[in-house]
Amino acid sequence: MFAPGENGPEFKKQLNEKTGTQFIFDLVYGYWALDNGMPGYTKDTNIAILYTILNQRLFRDDVNGGTWLRVDLAGSWGLDNQSDDPSSLYVGGMGMCSGLHTDVLDAHDAALLEVSVKQFFARKRAMVAAGMIKLNNYFDRVSHARFTNDNFESSGVLPLPYNNLALVGQYELNRDNWVTAAITRMGVRWGMNPFNADHANGYAVVGEWGHLFHEGKGKVRISPFFCSQDGLGKDGRMHDRNAVGIFGSVEYQLNDFVRMYGRAGWASGDYLRCTAEASVGATINLIPSRPNDYLGVGIGFFKGAESGANALVNEFEKIVELMYRYQINDYLYTSVYYHMIMDAAYRDKDFAAATGLQVGICF
Repeated sequence: MFAPGENGPEFKKQLNEKTGTQFIFDLVYGYWALDNGMPGYTKDTNIAILYTILNQRLFRDDVNGGTWLRVDLAGSWGLDNQSDDPSSLYVGGMGMCSGLHTDVLDAHDAALLEVSVKQFFARKRAMVAAGMIKLNNYFDRVSHARFTNDNFESSGVLPLPYNNLALVGQYELNRDNWVTAAITRMGVRWGMNPFNADHANGYAVVGEWGHLFHEGKGKVRISPFFCSQDGLGKDGRMHDRNAVGIFGSVEYQLNDFVRMYGRAGWASGDYLRCTAEASVGATINLIPSRPNDYLGVGIGFFKGAESGANALVNEFEKIVELMYRYQINDYLYTSVYYHMIMDAAYRDKDFAAATGLQVGICF
């Protein structure tokens, strides 16, 4: 279940047994247009996105799995003067508690999202990872689609920071059940030294029980968590605040052409990015002779958090995302996206929309 080399769909290159190397390199051009966005934000954006992952075997152990290094690097850069202005970048232009585009860091920024060492043992049934961790590599991630809403890709309730100090452990109980646990530091900025957080200092503990059913066609995850951070309260002063919550998700491959997922979660704190969520989605292969092309549909309801920095205008934000991915050849693909945003959490508008186009080179 946690096989070294992670030979999953995200990797273009399968593991080279001789060198112990596996990687993906994804370079994307993206265009986004906002309709009824917030004043002061860029309406039309041209941006380049880079995402790379490297798995490198450090010490070989064919019985237990060995020792591995994982490095995730991402970056995004505006391609014109308007798109290169961080203060008006479109990702903040809707007042949403769910993110609009998960691959964009900033108008011109790059960051190491993960630099970790993984040790496999117990005949490849267990793994420990330590270092600067991207936690949604290990918890609740939709494995069969590339939506561009953050909360359709992974949970908005779970505290899953990027590029922060963490320790993760996973153990396969049997063929169909596994458990995962992590402790992570919170409150670090993109690309910054994880020892030098400038706000929201704290930590989180996240657990997961996972279960495969129907001969592996279905997957269930249940995740309790605890989070403690300092932050700005409703009185405008800094406070230590705690939150507990629980989250669950299910994925199911209905047939050779349709895969579905559903999520629901709740958190007690009033300062997390999202304090309740419920969403469903599916990917549909419309052309059987083209298995890498698919239509994606996601529908979600998300409750934002009210704090000193955020005045909650609408209690439940409603999102619909439609997307289609077309694989041109082994290395080139294009995707189109359409977001409908209704009752965004932090703005007094009933409706807004975002339309996107991506063209990517992946090898």
